[in-house]
Amino acid sequence: MLNAVVRKINLFKTLSVIRGSLKYNAWLYSCIRCHLQGTVLDIGSGLGDIARQINEPCVEEVILSDYDPQMLQALKLQSRFIYCCCVSWPNF
Repeated sequence: MLNAVVRKINLFKTLSVIRGSLKYNAWLYSCIRCHLQGTVLDIGSGLGDIARQINEPCVEEVILSDYDPQMLQALKLQSRFIYCCCVSWPNF
């Protein structure tokens, strides 16, 4: 249990550092930008750094998803993101 808590704390720290890497996020977005249209499903949205950049006129809506309820809660606090859903991993 303690290891899971430590991993979540480390994940938030890692994503927070990446959030400040504006050039890296811009580069990631530039790789997918030309493929976006209609409804976009962002799988593993994290803190929404890539989704926040989507402002193409051909994109009607963006649906954010993550397996971590804490990440989804952080996304829901951002008023721009309306559609957020939790994804669970299947047990194989």
